[in-house]
Order: sequence, then structure tokens, then C-alpha cells
Amino acid sequence: MRKFFTPLAAIVIQSAIALASMNVSAQTDIGINAVIEPVNPICAGTQTVRAELSNFGSVTVTTATIDWQVNGVSQGTVNYSGSLAAGNTDTVTLGTFNFSSANTYTFKVFSSAPNGGADANNANDTLTSSVFSTSLSGTYTIGGASPDFARFNDAVAALNGQGVCGPVVFNIRPMVDTMQSTINAIPGASATNTVTFQSENGDSTSVSLIFPSAPGFTTTNFLIKLNGADYVTLNKISMIRSGIEPYARILEYTGTATYNTVSNCRLIGAVNTQSNSLSALVYSTSSSATNDSMNTFTNSVFENGSLGIYMNGTSPVSLESSATITSNIFRNQYGKAIQLTNQANAIIRGNTITSTSAFSGYAAIHLTISQQSQVVSKNKISGIVGTGIYLEDCSGFNTVPGIISNNFVQCTDTAGISIINGGYQDIVYNSVNMTGSNTSSSALSFHGSGVGNIVRNNNLVNTGGGYCYVVGAPADTGIVSSNYNNLHFSGTNIGRSSGVNRTSLAAWITATQSDTNSVSVDPGFISVSDLHATATAMDNKGTPLANVGDDIDGTIRSVSTPDIGADEFSGVSRDLGVIAILSPVNNSCGSGTTEVKVIVSNFGGATETGFTVSCAISGSLTTTLNETFSGSLSSGSADTLTFSTTINTSAGGTYNLKAYTALVLDSDNSNDTLSSSRTIFAIPAAPTATADSTCGPGMVMMSAVSVDTVIWYSAATGGSPLDTGSTFTTPVLNATTSFYVASQNMCPSDRVEVIATVLPLPSVSLGNDTSVGSGNSVVFDAGPGFSSYLWSPGGETTRAITANATNCYSVVVSNSIGCENSDTICLTIILPTDVGIVSILSPSNGDCENATADVSISVRNYGANAASGIILHVNLSGIVSATFTDTIHSSLASGTSITRTLGPISTLGGGVLNIQAYTEFGPDLDNTNDTIVVAQTIVAPPAAPSVLGGSRCGSGSIVISAVASNTVLWYDSASGGTLLFTGNTYNISNLTATTTFYAQNGNFCPTQSRTAAVATINQLPSVNLGPDISASTGQTVTLDAGAGYSSYAWSNSATTQTIDVTMTDTFMVTVTDTNGCSNSDTISVQFSIGVNQIASVDLLEVYPNPASDKVSIHMNMNQASDLSVRILDLKGRTVLYDVKKNAIGEFRLEYMLDNFNPGMYFIHLDTNNGFSVHRLVKQ
Repeated sequence: MRKFFTPLAAIVIQSAIALASMNVSAQTDIGINAVIEPVNPICAGTQTVRAELSNFGSVTVTTATIDWQVNGVSQGTVNYSGSLAAGNTDTVTLGTFNFSSANTYTFKVFSSAPNGGADANNANDTLTSSVFSTSLSGTYTIGGASPDFARFNDAVAALNGQGVCGPVVFNIRPMVDTMQSTINAIPGASATNTVTFQSENGDSTSVSLIFPSAPGFTTTNFLIKLNGADYVTLNKISMIRSGIEPYARILEYTGTATYNTVSNCRLIGAVNTQSNSLSALVYSTSSSATNDSMNTFTNSVFENGSLGIYMNGTSPVSLESSATITSNIFRNQYGKAIQLTNQANAIIRGNTITSTSAFSGYAAIHLTISQQSQVVSKNKISGIVGTGIYLEDCSGFNTVPGIISNNFVQCTDTAGISIINGGYQDIVYNSVNMTGSNTSSSALSFHGSGVGNIVRNNNLVNTGGGYCYVVGAPADTGIVSSNYNNLHFSGTNIGRSSGVNRTSLAAWITATQSDTNSVSVDPGFISVSDLHATATAMDNKGTPLANVGDDIDGTIRSVSTPDIGADEFSGVSRDLGVIAILSPVNNSCGSGTTEVKVIVSNFGGATETGFTVSCAISGSLTTTLNETFSGSLSSGSADTLTFSTTINTSAGGTYNLKAYTALVLDSDNSNDTLSSSRTIFAIPAAPTATADSTCGPGMVMMSAVSVDTVIWYSAATGGSPLDTGSTFTTPVLNATTSFYVASQNMCPSDRVEVIATVLPLPSVSLGNDTSVGSGNSVVFDAGPGFSSYLWSPGGETTRAITANATNCYSVVVSNSIGCENSDTICLTIILPTDVGIVSILSPSNGDCENATADVSISVRNYGANAASGIILHVNLSGIVSATFTDTIHSSLASGTSITRTLGPISTLGGGVLNIQAYTEFGPDLDNTNDTIVVAQTIVAPPAAPSVLGGSRCGSGSIVISAVASNTVLWYDSASGGTLLFTGNTYNISNLTATTTFYAQNGNFCPTQSRTAAVATINQLPSVNLGPDISASTGQTVTLDAGAGYSSYAWSNSATTQTIDVTMTDTFMVTVTDTNGCSNSDTISVQFSIGVNQIASVDLLEVYPNPASDKVSIHMNMNQASDLSVRILDLKGRTVLYDVKKNAIGEFRLEYMLDNFNPGMYFIHLDTNNGFSVHRLVKQ
């Protein structure tokens, strides 16, 4: 095993100069000062050895002898010849030495015989060097049996300490190494002397370098840090941050780490929902003034993590350069796959990007301030939400623009390609397919400012109901050419320009004055994500572009008529095919007349008509349907064809359908036919139903028999079931009504009509009740035409009877269909003289106790003659013992009543009150109705409740309460009224005015007493600071909350009625009145020096706005000033504060908004020359 040692940093002079013994008058004095070659560490092999000879004496030295040793072994003697003046040095070549790898060396060099004589001072003649080591070069092993290095970090330690002097390859044996490593700047590394770490067997899965993710902040958030390391290649290894924690970077580039390569590797990050850079798989910091340029990532897999590759240059004026990201696979990053900021000449080509992230701010490729001539080409992006390719503030050159070309982009939410503030960008030959349901999504969008942008030969497809193309002002002025594109959409609007929706290609062309040669056709993508086109209608519709010569697959573009989109394809002239079978539907119910429907598409370039479409059916049914398409099917379009002949699928089963087109000149028969199998459920047999009837209005019970479930309906088709089961009872019917019954298993049978018949009743009338004088009789006649008659009482079966006694007489008649009806008439025989008691009106049973209760009796003259002198007797017993007598002297007419009130009596205490009332009248011929005896229960109700009212400030909920021995009932009036609530505590919602409510202790008798409870609403004090105020710098604004309040509380801690304001802010005052009620008002006061607000600013932009994860402030200040930045929420609270000292010139400030809640904020920018306020919306 090789052994390596860490070298010392400098040559140590071990010779001691003994000044105390030095002969100050010496004339000749020489010595060895240093070994200057080789330099530590040493490259293995033969190297020249040189030393430095010094003349410490006072005379010129022309000759001397020098001896040297390596590791104690003499290497010979060198005779010096020259002219070395006093105080000077000279380089002496001692010879050569063959240094072997993995060894250490010590030099000893000493001089003698200056000018052939003695040296006056021997103390400084000899030099013994520090330990020299040989650098690494060649191939080494890590891990496994007898390795050069046991673990990865051992090899890194050797690199950091010894450097390299030739190309170095570390072959890593299969291993899992839990480690964390920092590779510093490697001495000797260069474009020739590269350092490679790779799996020995070429299998990236065999070598796993692992470091767990961390739950909290750590300054060592990396697996491997390239700290100024250059020319390092990581090849065919796996680098993993395990776990789910948020701190999980894998590779960190810092300290100007350049010319490094990651190839054929697997970078597997933690699985979490972080969208910031803490879980980035590759991270290049911008926090130090270094740029990590010329780094390459190729043929590797990036999985999980928040960001795949996140590279940051120092600033917009100090860019990282030439990041190259090619032929990689990015899977399931939560925030972004690739994010580059402050970059020059970035290349992102041939990558495949997918993600299951639900983060709406996701972007597959996000470039911010990617300048000069970046290339985003031949990438395949699919299955993502958010945005496919997102460029912010990216500018190319007029002569060498940035290029976004030959990309497949399929996403579901925001935009396929989004450009904000872009300049000199060529968006050409891209295929975008928006497939979600977001109607505000767009295949391509431009916002912000821009200049020199070109949009040509793009497939901009939105099948999710959104836009193909959105251009906001002033971005429209930055598009110098937009043409030869395909804008295909399924929604209402093809695009949106200048804030207005455009509903068609013609409307788009008129509004934008562009895209005059563009088309709007279905490109016929192979699938949702495979955006190779097939539609002939789009073939050769592009225009040549000099800076793009091939397509996404490397196919050479036509130099005269290229195709639109990322795919250069060859369309066919005539091509039809069936693309869908719509009916019958799988797992549907059978029918005797099932329609067969298919969709036919014209893939060719010619309009087709009169062709035949067939459908061969096998399985449960064998037949072939043929239909001629009589319409006109234009190139690139599709239409539904319904076969005129239906099929019988009522028996159910499996139906194999093969639908195909027949076109004689069809040049591509591979897409003619579509086959599919359908499972159809059989229709059950209809049930056997039994109807019924009712005589006159009533319910009818009907029945049905079936082996399947029986379901009853009110309609022959449609409608909801009325009931299930073998019997069904109708609601009360007034007329004959049809109902319907069906059998149901997987499918319903045909419905069977069942009629519920309402039979007519016979109509019989005996007339109104009547009376006759004593000794007379009456004939009651039921009328003719009935099948039978039955009278009661008496049981007569004749049509008419004669009655002469007081009674009620009924007859039941039947008609020919067996329906019966009846009528009753009452006969009263009036005596000449007959008086009696009708009722006892009060006290009533259940009355509340009363100290002065009346006794009221109703007396009636039942006789034929008027009566006078009637004597009324009332006897009371029980809780009250009393007797009352009253004579009715007035004449009481026949058939009339009179109420007599006696008393009053006291029923306090409650209990049973027995009342006997009777009349005494000498000529009375009927004493049966003279007397009434009742026992009335008088209630002693419980005491009224004790109540507690309530009060509040302003409208809202208020609580009142009561305490009682029984359940408390709440009413809206002192007696009678409406019962509002039951319970001790009454919570009244949304009360707007003071109101009185009444509480009752239980419900024992009608006139219980109630207790009033007042719910008081104290109105809020009215405070108004007026509208927002704009003032000039230097002014003082007085804010007045108004007089008469008990207290004042301002947001600046003032407690006075008025405050004076001299700075921009939002102020709030809370006033409190004598009732303790408070109210507030807010006012914004803004001081400015004019329209520009900050006089020393030539440029000020805040974007994006609205913003999701960060906001940028772009400024150009022509005078130096400290700049303070405050972000305030709507309550005026500062949520972010920053200061930029001595700000001048053009610069950009960026602030992360991850911890901000969605809503509105204000950005206050303050300088020595004024300030500016900007509204910010956080999404």
C-alpha cells in the first residue's frame, strides 16, 4: 500500500547563524540560502535540483565547492565558478535526481572553500530542508481489497495536501460510504492534469456516497463541496442525501470552482416539499464574490430535492459563465429542475424533465438574468404543473441572440414558455402542449419590457381551455417578429393581447398585426407528452431560420419549407383513420336500438368526402355496419359518424368492435383501424304487475312480481324512483293515475304501466239540519238511482224515511260499481218552553290563580217561545265555597244565549274548583239540559324568573340570562307574543338595537307573569381620519381623530386627539367613548418630491408583481446615497428591512418571500434624495 504525507508549506532554514561568534572582520563568507528547485510537492521522475548560494562576506567570490545529499545519501560535489559580489546571491545547478512516487525527501546542501580558501564563518554554510513530498499522478483505487485509499475522504485529503502533477484517476470499488467532503483548490490541477473520481466497474449504482439530510440550519449543508477546486470530474457514481429533512444539498460549488464535470452520475436528494435552495441537489452560492464558471453536468440523473441544479453568479455585472447542462434526466424536484441566475452563455440542451410536484410555482427551467447567448434546446419537459421554461430579465445580443428552440413542453397549469423582460431572444421551433383545466393558462406568454424578440415556427397548443399566446403591454413592442406559428386551442380564446381576449386566429392577426402566415390546426401529437407531430395540414408551414439547422431528434431541417414545431416530419397527402369509438359505451346497459358512433380524423392534407366507414362486430353479435361519410372532412380535422343501422344489445355480453376507414388512396393504412371490446349488461325481463282501485280519493296499493329488484316510477322514462319492493302504496289520489314499474339488476328493464283507478263515488245529499215544532214529523229522501240504501238509526233500506224525534239520521247509498257514500242530517224537535245551561265559561280548567276571578255562565233559550224571569244558580266548592243566584229578567228570544258574570272570587293557591250551574224556570218542559257540573283545576304558577340583561358595543351577538325553578321560556312581549328561545341563557345573534325580552318560568298556565330583560346595544363611536393624504417632503400633516372621546390610541403610540406627521406611513387611531366602546380608522400619508418620487433615480422597477417566491428591485441611481428598503403589511408593520450603503449606478436587489403570507404589502424605498412607495402582491 502506498503511503502519503502532508508536506510543509515552506522551506525551513535549519542552519543557525551564530552572530555572537561571527568574526565581523571576516573577508570571505558564503553559505547556502535555499533549495529553489524542485518546488514542494514534487512530481515523480527525474527533476533538476538547484540551490541558492549567498555571499555574506565583503569580497567577491569567484570559486567555491558545494556538496549535496538527498535523504542522507551524497549526490556528489559541484564546483562553483563565477563572480559573486558581496551581499549578492546566485543560483547553482546541483544536478538531477529521480524522485519516485509516494515518497518523502530531505535535502542537505553545504558550501566550502570560497576562492580556494577557508570560510571565515562556517555557521551559515549548510542548509537542511524541510520534508518534500511527491504529488499524485496516475491511477489509484479507493476501497475494496488492498486499496490505495480506504475511503473517499482519504483520497481527498491526499489531493488537498499533495496536489497533482499529472492526470489523476481514482477508481472507486463497489461501496457505500457515509461521508462528507470538501475538495479545496488542488495544487497542480489544470486542463491537462485533471482529477477524476469514478466507479471502477463503470456502474454508477455500485458506488454510493451518502450523507443524511439535516432537520435544522447547518453551515455544512452538503455532501461534497468544491471549494475553489478546478478540473474535477465525478463520473459514474451515486451521490445521495438520505431522509426527508429540509437541509439536503449534495454538491456545493464555491470559491470560484471552475471546469468541473458531473457525468453519468446519480444525484438522489431528500424527499420533501421544500421549494427553496436548502435541498438543491447542486448549489452554487452567490453569497461570496466568486463565480463558479465553466462547469458541466451531463448524462446524469437528478432525483428528488427542491431544486435539481441551482447556479448563482455574483451579480448582474459579475456573471458566472458557460454552465453546460446536457442530456440529463431530472425527476420529481419539488420547486424547479434547473434554476440559473446571473449567468453568461449557459447551455441547457437535451434534458428530460418530469415531476409529480403539486407546487404551483414549479418551473422546469428557470433562468434569471441569463445574459449574452444562452441556449435552451432539445429539452423534453412533461407531466408538470407550473411553468415549463421561465425566463426573467434574460438578454442576448442583436447579432447572437439567446435561443429557445426544439423543446417539447407539456404542462398543466401556468405556462409552457414564459418570458418576462426578455431581450433578443429567439423562441423558435418549440412544441408546447397545455393539457390542464386552467382557463388562464397559456402555451406562450410575454410580460414586462423587451426588445428584439422573435417568435417563429412554434407549435403553441392549449387543449385545457386556456390561451395559446398571451402578450402583455409593453412586451408586445419587444416582439419584432411573430409568424409561421401554429395556434391550436380548445377553449374560447386563442390568445390575449393588450389585456383583451382574442377569440380566433383572424382576430389575433388583426389585433397584433402579426402571425399573418400562422395557422390554427390540430398538430396530431403522438401523445399528450410525445409532441412529434403528424398532421399534414401543418407540414412545410414553417420558415427557414439560419441559427437552427436540425430538430429535436437531430433531423436536418428543410432549407426552404421547414415544419412548425420541434419535430421535422413528413406528412402524407391523403390519410384517414378512426381515432375513437364513442358508442356503445363499455359497461353500459343493453338496448334493442343501440347506436354505434365513431370519430374519424383526417390526418392527410386533402379535404375528404364520400368515403366509407365500417364497423365489424363479433362476440355476442356478429354483423358488419357500413356507412358513407357524406360530409366534408378538412385536413387536420375530425368528426363524429353515427351508423344509421342500430344493433340489438339487449341480451348483453361481450361485443368486439373493429372500426375502420376505406380510402382507396390512403397512403398510411397503419392508422385506419381502431379495435375495442365492450362489455354490455343484459336487460332483465319486465315485471308482472297488478293494478288496483279506490272508491273516491284515496290511496291504492299495487303489486308486481319479478326475480330482480322491483322499482316504481311516476313516469314512463326518466325521473327518480318512488319506491322499491313488490308492493307500492300510492299517495292519496284524486283522479286515476298511471304509475310505472321496472325490474333492475345491473340494468333496468322496460317500464310497465300500472294504473291506479279512482272510481266515482255516488252523490247523496239529505240537505241541511232542520228542526220542527213538537208533534210534527219530517220526511228525509236519499234520492233515486242507487243500488242500495241503509239508514241509521233504524236500519231501514228504503229510499226515504219519516222522522219525528230529535236525532241525527244517516244514510249509506251504493252505486252499480260497488262504491258507497253517505250523508247525515240532524232533526231537532223544538219544545214551546225550554231553557238550560250551555257552558261554564270561566274559570277554565288550567287557569292561573287569580285574586279576582270572574264566574261566567252561558244560558240559552232552547224553546220556541221567548222566556223571561229565568233564575240562574251557581254553587262553588273545593278551593272556594260560595253560592250565587241571578235572575234574568229580560226576555230571552228563542234560540239565543246570554252570558251572566258572577263573583268575583279568589282562586289564589290553586287547586280543584267544583262548579255546579243550573237554571230554574217554571214552564220548562225539558229539564235534561238545565244543569252542568264541572271540576276545574286552577294552577298556582311558580315565581317569575330573576333576569340579567346584557350590553355590547355595536351590533352583534349579545347574551341575556334568567334563573328560574323550571325551564325558562323567552318571549318578545309581556304577554302572549312569540316564543323565541327555551333555556336559561339566550344568545341573541346580530342584534342591532336595544331590545326588551321577557322570561317566563316554565309553561303552567296561560297568564303567567314574565320578567323583562333588556339587551342594550351601545353604538360605536364614529371616527374618521378622512381620505389618504399625499404631501410634499418638508410639509407637516396634522391628523385629527375628533373631540369628545375618553381616550385616543395611535399606531405611533400617541394618546392625543391630534398628531403631526412628517414621514410616509400608514397611521391608525383607536378612540374609546364613555361607554367603553372603541372604534378605529386608518389613513395613509405619503410624502413625495414629485412624480419621480426619488430625484436621483433614472430607473426603478419592482418585479415580478404579483410575486410568489421572490421579488426583485431594479434601480439605477445617478447620485450616491444610502438606500433603505422596508416591506410593510397592511397593518403598517415592518416585515422586512434592509440597507444598501452608498448605493449608486445600476443594481438589483432580490428578497425571498417564502415566509410571507399571501396578501398585499407595500415596499418603501428611502434615500437621501426622496423616497418611493410600491404596492406588492404576494401570491
